[in-house]
Formats: sequence, C-alpha cells, structure tokens
Amino acid sequence: ALLGRADEARREGKLATELSPEPADALDGPKIAARHALILAQLGDADAAVPLLARLLTIPNTAYLSVQDLRLSPEWDPLRGDPAFQRLAAGPEPRTEFR
Repeated sequence: ALLGRADEARREGKLATELSPEPADALDGPKIAARHALILAQLGDADAAVPLLARLLTIPNTAYLSVQDLRLSPEWDPLRGDPAFQRLAAGPEPRTEFR
C-alpha cells in the first residue's frame, strides 16, 4: 500500500484474511485482520477500515491493537479526518466479547 500499489495491497490483505480467518485461527486470525485494517487505513479507505477496527477491538488476542494505539500511532493518520474513526479513537476501550 505504501508503494502505491493499492489494488495489489487490497487483494493481498483480503487473501491473507481468507487464508487465516479469525473464527478458524484464534491466534493469528485477529492479527492478520488487524494488518488488513492497516492496509485499508494506509489506502485511506475509512469505510472499510473503521468497521473492521471496531470489531477487532472487541476480540480477545488483539491486545496490541487498542483505542490508545489508534489515538497515538502514526500509522492510523490517514483515517484521522474521518468522523467514524474519530469517534472510535475518542471512545472508551470496547468490552471484549468472548464467544
């Protein structure tokens, strides 16, 4: 995504999440989905990234992805102007859902 190959980045991010989906891979699935959200963020696709981030914040095993991370990490800067991202980053840490 950072090299300007948007279509390839979207395709590879989606493929990675399909190969290791969260329900089937509780350890690596959320991490891969979070990287996919980062790809979408770097491409400026807030409509796809924000709902994914909101869901990931409620899943166990994504402790490295937190509301605090969204507030402070520069990798999320492309989404800072989006109102939905601003609400997500400003809000409290969502409750973790155990299924």
